[in-house]
Amino acid sequence: MALFIVSQDREVVEQVRATLLEIDSSTAINSVSSAEALRLRLQDDSEGHVVLIDLRINDGLGLDLAREVTMSWPLVATLLLTTERGNQIYESALEVGARDVLPIPASLEAYSTKVPAAMAWTQVVHHRVEGVAIEQQRQIGRVIAVVGAKGGVGTSLLALLLARELARRAPTCLIDLDLRNGDLAAYCGARPRRSVADLADVGENIGRRELDEASFPVPGGVMLLAAPKHGEAGETMGEPQVRRVIQATRYQYASIILDCGSRLDDVQAAALDFADEVLVVATPDIPSLRAARRLHESMERLDIARSTPLSLILNKVNRKAEIQPSAAGRLTGLAVGMEIPGIEKLLEASMNTATVLEQPLEPVTGPLTQWVESGARQPGPLAPQDPMMLEKNTPRADQRSSRLNQTKRGDRNKTGKRGKRQGGWGRHRERGQIVAETPVTFALITLAILVCVQLVFWGVSHLVVANAAKDAARYYAVGMSSREVQAKVADHLPWGWEGGLNVSAPHGSRVDVSLSIPSPFDLPPVDDSASIQWER
Repeated sequence: MALFIVSQDREVVEQVRATLLEIDSSTAINSVSSAEALRLRLQDDSEGHVVLIDLRINDGLGLDLAREVTMSWPLVATLLLTTERGNQIYESALEVGARDVLPIPASLEAYSTKVPAAMAWTQVVHHRVEGVAIEQQRQIGRVIAVVGAKGGVGTSLLALLLARELARRAPTCLIDLDLRNGDLAAYCGARPRRSVADLADVGENIGRRELDEASFPVPGGVMLLAAPKHGEAGETMGEPQVRRVIQATRYQYASIILDCGSRLDDVQAAALDFADEVLVVATPDIPSLRAARRLHESMERLDIARSTPLSLILNKVNRKAEIQPSAAGRLTGLAVGMEIPGIEKLLEASMNTATVLEQPLEPVTGPLTQWVESGARQPGPLAPQDPMMLEKNTPRADQRSSRLNQTKRGDRNKTGKRGKRQGGWGRHRERGQIVAETPVTFALITLAILVCVQLVFWGVSHLVVANAAKDAARYYAVGMSSREVQAKVADHLPWGWEGGLNVSAPHGSRVDVSLSIPSPFDLPPVDDSASIQWER
C-alpha cells in the first residue's frame, strides 16, 4: 500500500508528508504535482492505495480529478485536501465518490483518524475482490446421468461401478434418482438413515453440512445419496428440488453420477437437463434397443438435454450374439460409447452378498476405466460464486413443470393436451422457425396485395377508356385537331396515367383510344372506340 499526495504546493506536500510520517512511518508516501503523473502511477499499480488530492490542483479542478480517480480506479481510496470549511465541501466530496475531507493546514487529530480508516477500507475491498476472483475460478463438478432404456438392463450397476471408478481420482457423489424403485443402497450393503428425499425440505440453502447428513459413505470412496426406503416418500421430490440438490453437489464434488432409472418423468427430465453427459444403457436385443430408440426420440421431441452429448452403453455384450454393437448404434441412432461384456455369473455372488463395490469385476471395470481415462470427461466449466446463477443459466430450468405428466395424459387423448404440450416443450424451437419464415411471409403478402391493386386498376381503366373515347369523339366533332383532342382527353385522366394514352381517328368516322396503366407487371393495354357525329 502507498499514499499519494497530489498537489502543486510544495509547502502543503511537505506538511502533509510530515503529518503522515508521524502517524505511520512504515507506509510509503509519494507526491505528484499533476493529474497526468497520477494517472501514470495508478495505471502501473492501483492495488490498495490512498490518494490525497489538493482541490486547488489544475487551477481548482481537483474535484474533477477526484471523480476520475474514483470512477477509473474504484479500489483506490480518495481523500480531498482543502482549506474550505462547511457542508458544501462534504457534499461535493460525496458527489465525486471521495472517502473523506482533510484540512489544510494538516491537523494531526484529523489525519490520524481519517487516513488509517481509508487505508483499512481499501485493504478490505481489495482482499474481498481477490477472494471473489479466486472463488469464481473454482471448478464445478461434472454431472453424468445414467438412464436405462428399460428395466433390467443394468443401469444401477453401471452407475455404481462408474462412480467407484471416478472416486479413485476425485471426490464423487452417487445420487439414486430412481425414487420409487431405487436400490443402490442394497447393492452396497448400506443402510442409510436418510435419503435424497430428505433434502426436499431444506429449501434453497443446501450446503456441505446438509449433504453430509443426508449421504452415506460406501466402499470405494463414493458418497451415496440413496433413494427413499419407501417409494411414496419420493413424491416430495419434484423438479425444483432435484435442481437444488444437483446444484449443491456440483459445488462439493468433482463428479456426480445420477442413476435415473428407466422412467422418464419430471424428476428424470430435470436431471437429464442438468447433466453434462447422458449415458443410455441398453442390452443387445430388439426390445431393449427399440426402447432406447423411443427414449432418444422422446428426449428430442420433448426437448430434453438437447445440447447434451448422448451415448449408448451396450451392456451384456456377447461376440456370438446376433446383434453386434455396430448394428445397435444404427438401430438406436446413438453412438456406442462403451461395450460391457456379460458377467451375470460373476455378479450373482456379489449381488447376493451386497459386495459389488468390493469385487474387482475386471471385465466391467476395464471399459469403464478406459472411458474415464479418455480425457473427454473432465470437470465442468468455471462456475459463478452464486449457485443460483447456475439455475438461471440452465436451459429450460423454469419451463418444465409437470410437462411429462401432461404428455402422458395426452397419449390417451391425442387431440387434447398432448398437442398442447408438445407446443409448450418445442416453443423455443418454433421461435427460430418464426424468425426465418416471417420475411418470406411478409414478401408473399405484399406481392399478393400489389397484384390485387393492379388488377383493380386494370378493371377501372376499362371505364376510364370508355369515357375517354366518348370525350374524344365529341372533341373531334367540333373540329379539334388530333393534338388538341389528345391534350383534352389527357386532362381528365387520373394523375400519372396520361403517359400511356393514345388517341387517333384513322377513318374519320370513329375514334380509337388506347391506354396503358402504370404497373410493375406486363398488363395489356385497354382499348375502346366511339363514333364521331360531325357537326356542321
